Amino acid sequence: MDTVLIVGINGAIGNATARFFREQGFHCIGTTSKMQQRKAASSDLLYLDLNNQDSIVGLSKKLPALSGIVFCAGLKPSNNLADTSLAHHQQMMNMHVTGPLFVVQSLQKKLKKNGAIVFISSIAAQKGSYDPSYAIAKSAVIGMTRTLANELAEKKIRVNAIAPGLVKDTPVDKGMTADFRAKHLKQTILNKLTTASDCAEAIYFLFSQKQMTGQVVHVNGGQYFGN
Repeated sequence: MDTVLIVGINGAIGNATARFFREQGFHCIGTTSKMQQRKAASSDLLYLDLNNQDSIVGLSKKLPALSGIVFCAGLKPSNNLADTSLAHHQQMMNMHVTGPLFVVQSLQKKLKKNGAIVFISSIAAQKGSYDPSYAIAKSAVIGMTRTLANELAEKKIRVNAIAPGLVKDTPVDKGMTADFRAKHLKQTILNKLTTASDCAEAIYFLFSQKQMTGQVVHVNGGQYFGN
């Protein structure tokens, strides 16, 4: 049975992705940054701190050969320009870019030939965010995706990303004011928010389509080019 690592498996998108992959016959190993969850979980849930190099390097020793990695861990936007800080900016970059980059570096030898990596960017990379650090990090994910696709092509490893809009029933959605949610909805041309299941299906498509690499697929109801 092929094994897929899902970084951030307990989030809405991570959970939906694991469920979808298991339905396709994959064995899923997930990571969590919450040590108490790891202690109460099975061997298919591993502790990973994306801010800690030792934690990232140590992950490799606990994993079998992998058919792919899906990065679902992240931080929601929270600080506008006036309220942002260096610590907040660094945390955003660590969670979305720096940590994942070094996970790939550490695990590349674990990836089988014809393996795949999928990242999660955001509509914020195109349209911006009230949290500049979030938009910057999600923009960097696109650059990382294309760079690693080129770097790892020789090893027959494909690298892609999805760029969702506001995802329904996530902490970002639940913490949003009604008027801000309505603004997001109005920007779509399908008049429908993205779901975690929509994201999971797109992730699986990128994972399984052998001619897709270096691509960013927009899963946002046309918000990418809407109003």
